[in-house]
Amino acid sequence: MAFLDFARGNYYSRIWFLGGPSDSTDVLMTLMRKLPDGLWQLKYRFRTKNDNGVFDSSDDKSFWSATFPTTLTEAEVVEKVSPLLQQLVDVTGLPVDATMIESDEPAVIIELMRGKPFFHMQFEKVKS
Repeated sequence: MAFLDFARGNYYSRIWFLGGPSDSTDVLMTLMRKLPDGLWQLKYRFRTKNDNGVFDSSDDKSFWSATFPTTLTEAEVVEKVSPLLQQLVDVTGLPVDATMIESDEPAVIIELMRGKPFFHMQFEKVKS
């Protein structure tokens, strides 16, 4: 399964990226839920760069996720994520790019992410 799955019904609230082109480490975080009433999930990927590759790189990556166990509004969950994000910024010293998505429409998400230097896409065929 892809880390980012832009499909109708997968509502993305925010995408955060910590790091820059010259940083050897970066973090990608997403806050999303399945519509209509799925629990909020915070997914994050830590990467240590070993080369300049994008898709076929030998980078070390670790993937994690957390699910909020109760029903929360989007504002409540963003507020709960805020201290974690600040702690990551404080500990790593990495610059942060925050993108407010608030959509489950793939074309909207791609348009908002297009042009970001850290955002590289590969399309995967989905079985229907």
